[in-house]
Amino acid sequence: MPRRDDAARPRPWGEDPAPAIRAALAGALVLVLGAALLSHGAVTPAPRAACVAALGALATATLFFGPRLLDGARLAVGPSGGAVAALLVLAAIGAAIAPYTHAALERLSVLAGAGAVYLITSLAGTTRGALRGLRLGALLLAGAAAADALADHLRGTPVSGGPFVNPNHLAALLAASLPLALAAEAIRCGEDRSPLASLVHLAIAGLCLAGLLVTRSRGGILASGVGLVATAVLILPRVIPARGERRRARRIFPAMAAAALLFAGLVLALGSAPGRSALARFRPAPDHSESSAGLRLSIWSSTLRAVAEGGPVGWGLGSFRFVYPAYRGADIPYGVSHAHNDWLEGTLELGWAFPALALGAGVIVGRRAAITARGRRTRLAAGTAAGAGAGLAALAVHAAVDFPLQVPFLIWFAALLAGLVSASARIPTPGRVVSARGIVLDAWPAAAVAAMAALIISAAGFREVRAGTAMRNADRAAEGLEARRAVSESRRAVGVDPGSAEAHAALARALVLSAAEGGGGKPSLRAAAASLERASTLNPRDTDMWIELARVREALGEPAAADGAYARAARLDPRSGMALEARADFLLRTGHREEALRVLRASAESDARALPRILTSLWGTTGKPALLRAATPGTVRDLVLLGDFLETKGRVPEARAAFEDAESIAPKDPLPAARKAALLLRRGSPEDALGAVRAAIGRGADSASLRISLAASLAATGNRVSAAREYERLVAEPEVRKQAVEALADLYARAGDRGRLVGLREKVARMSPGDPSARVALARAYRAAGRWPAAVETCRSVLADDPGMAACRYLLADLYAERGLAAAAEMTLQTRLSQSPGDIAALTRLARLYAAEGRHAEARSRYRRVLAIEPGNAEARAALARRAKPGRHGDRTGGDTT
Repeated sequence: MPRRDDAARPRPWGEDPAPAIRAALAGALVLVLGAALLSHGAVTPAPRAACVAALGALATATLFFGPRLLDGARLAVGPSGGAVAALLVLAAIGAAIAPYTHAALERLSVLAGAGAVYLITSLAGTTRGALRGLRLGALLLAGAAAADALADHLRGTPVSGGPFVNPNHLAALLAASLPLALAAEAIRCGEDRSPLASLVHLAIAGLCLAGLLVTRSRGGILASGVGLVATAVLILPRVIPARGERRRARRIFPAMAAAALLFAGLVLALGSAPGRSALARFRPAPDHSESSAGLRLSIWSSTLRAVAEGGPVGWGLGSFRFVYPAYRGADIPYGVSHAHNDWLEGTLELGWAFPALALGAGVIVGRRAAITARGRRTRLAAGTAAGAGAGLAALAVHAAVDFPLQVPFLIWFAALLAGLVSASARIPTPGRVVSARGIVLDAWPAAAVAAMAALIISAAGFREVRAGTAMRNADRAAEGLEARRAVSESRRAVGVDPGSAEAHAALARALVLSAAEGGGGKPSLRAAAASLERASTLNPRDTDMWIELARVREALGEPAAADGAYARAARLDPRSGMALEARADFLLRTGHREEALRVLRASAESDARALPRILTSLWGTTGKPALLRAATPGTVRDLVLLGDFLETKGRVPEARAAFEDAESIAPKDPLPAARKAALLLRRGSPEDALGAVRAAIGRGADSASLRISLAASLAATGNRVSAAREYERLVAEPEVRKQAVEALADLYARAGDRGRLVGLREKVARMSPGDPSARVALARAYRAAGRWPAAVETCRSVLADDPGMAACRYLLADLYAERGLAAAAEMTLQTRLSQSPGDIAALTRLARLYAAEGRHAEARSRYRRVLAIEPGNAEARAALARRAKPGRHGDRTGGDTT
C-alpha cells in the first residue's frame, strides 16, 4: 500500500504546525475589535466598513490556512457552525426581500462580520496558547472599556458609557465579560497556575464589576446575575466530586474560598455608593418615564402585533425603525427606534424562523460549553468554555430587555464568545487527534467564496461611506447657503449610491435651497419632488420623506397632492407629533381650522410631550385662547399645562378657567386647586386663593403641595400663626420639606423672630449643601440676629467655593462696613469690580463707603461711572446734584460734596 502523506496525517496533541499563523490571526482579530470598541462600537459608517473589511480579510486567510490550523484535518461545518451559517443565510434572505436596501445592507454587513469573528476564533484558537491569547484579548478589551467609564465617573460624569455612547451598551459588554474572568480563575488559568494570570483575571473582574455599577444599568445588573449563576452551574461539576468519587481536598477548598471571596466582594460592591445608586434604579419608574416597565411592555406588545402582520418571512432586515411607528401604542410618549428586545426585533425583521434558529444555536453552544466544562479537558479549555458560555447567557438576557446586539462591536463580541466555546471544545486531550466532523469543505473554494463575499460587502460599505461624506458636504454647503455646491455634492452622493433613499432626500433638500436662494424657481422644485418620489419608492415607510414631499408639493401649488402626502405620513406614523403637526399647519393655512384642531388634539393625545410645542405654535399662529382650549385634550394634566401656558401669556381669566375645568374633571385631584391658588396668590387675590384651597380640601382633595398653597394663602391674608402651624406640619413631608422650611423662615423673618429664623436657615443650608444661595440667606439671618462673626465666616466659605457669587460679596462688604472695617469693605468691593467692572451695585456701595469716609472726590468719580453705565440712576444723580456752600461740608479741595 502507498504511504499516506505526512502533511495530511492528523498530528498528535501538543504539536502546532503554524504558531505564527495562529498568533497573527488572533492578534489581528483583537486589534480589529479594539478599533471597533474605540470608535463607539463601530456604529458610524466609516469605522464599521473598515472593521468589516478587515474581518473579511482575516476570515479568508483563516479558511485558506484552515488545514494547517487543524493539524492537517480537513475543514468541516459542525452543528454550531451550521447554526451560524443558517442564521447568516436567513439574514441574507431578509436583506433580499427588504424594501429598505440601505438599512438592510448595513445590518447584513455587521452580521457577516460576526460570522467572520466566529470562524476566526473557532479555527485559530484550537491550541492552548492561541486560546489563552484570545481569551486574554477579550478580557483586556472589557477591562479597558470599564477603566474608561470609571475614569469618567471619577472626573464627575454622573453616568458614563466609557467608549460607548449609551451606558447600557457598556453594561452589556461587562456583564458578558465578568463570567469569563471569574470562570477562568475558578478553574485556574492553565496547567502552570501562573499567579500573574490570576492577578490579571481578578483585576479585570473587579474592573468589570465596578464599571457595571457605575453604569447603573438595570439590564446589565440583571444579566450579570444570570451570568454568575450560569458560571456556577457550569463549573460546579468540575470542582465538586461526584458521588463515590474521592477527590483531594486541595481542589475543593480553593473553590470554596474563591466563592466566599466573590460573595464578600459582591456584598461590599452593592453596599457602596455606586452600588446603592445602581440598585435604586430597580425602583418603579414614573408612568411616563422612558424606563418605566409599563412602557417597555407596551413596546413589546405592539412589536408582537407588527410581528403577526409581518408573516413567516418578516418585514425585512433592518426594517424595524420604518415599520414600527404604525404600531406604536397610544401610551408611548416618544419615538421608538428599537424594540428594547433584540429577539422580538429580529423576529419582526426576519420572520418566525429567527427565534427557532437563535434558540437552536443557543442550545448547541450551551450544550458544548457544559460538556467541555465538566469533561476531561484541560483546565484552560474548561474555564474558557464555562466563562464564554455564561457570558453568552448574560448577553442573551440583556438582549431580552434592551438592544445591545444592534451595536456592531457587541454582536462581534458575542461571536467571539461563541467561537471561544467552539475552540475550547476542539482542543484535543492528550493522546487524541483533531478530526473533521460534519460537512467537509475544501480550503481553496471556501477561501475563494469568503474573499468574494468580503469584497462585495466591503465595496457596499465603502460606497456608503463615500455617499455619506458627499451628503455631509452637501449639508455643510446648505448651512452656508451655497446652493450650487449643495446640489453638486448631493448629485455626487446619488451617483455613488443610487439605491440610497437618504441620498435622494439630500438632493431634494439641496434643490429646494436652490429654488429659494439660487433662483432655480419651479424647475428646481419639480426636480426636488421627483427626487423625493424616488426616495419614497426606495423607502416607502419613511415618514420624514413624505412630509418633505408634501411641503414641496405645497410650494408647487398642488394642495391636493400635498394633503395626500401629509395624510400618508400621518397614516404611516399615526402618533408622530411631527407628521400630525405638519398636517395641522397645512390645514390651518388652507382654512380648514376645525380639522386642524382635531389633528392637533390627536397629536397631543398620542405624545405626552407634544402639548407645550402645540400651544406655542398655535398661539404664534392665532393668538386665540379658545383655539388653544380646543386643541388641548381633556385630561387633568393637559388642562393644567394649558393654564400654566396661558398665565405666562398674561391671560389670567382663561388660565383660571383652565384650572377650573381640570377641577371639574377630577374634583379630588389636588393639582388643579394648588395651581389655581398659586395663580391667585401671584395676582394679588389671597382671599380667593384661600377659599379655593379650602373648597378643594372640603371636596376630599389633599396633598402636600395643596397644603403648601393653604399655608401661603393663610400667610398672605395675615393669619401668620395658622400659616406657621401648617408649615411646621409640612416640614415632616419629604417632597415639600425644603419648601416648607424656607417659607417658614420667611414667615419668621417678617415677624422679626430672629432666633427661630437662624435655626431654620441653618436647616435649609444643611438640606442644600451645594446651594450657595441657601448659605447666603443663612449669613443674612446671622447678620439680623447680631451674630457678626458667623455671618462673615459663612460669606467667606461661600466665596471660597464660588468667588463670583455677587450677592455674597455685597453682603460681606456691608458686614465689614457696619463694623467700621472700611479697608476690608473696600477691598471686597474692588475684588468684585475686578471680576465685573460695570457692576452698578458694587460701584454704588463703594461710592457710599467713600462718602462716609469723607473721600468725596473718589465718591463722585464712582457715581459718574454709574451714570455712564446707567444714565437714569436716581441715587447717583441726587448725589452729584448736591453742592455744598463755600466753607460748609466741602471736600478737601473746596469742590462739590456728595
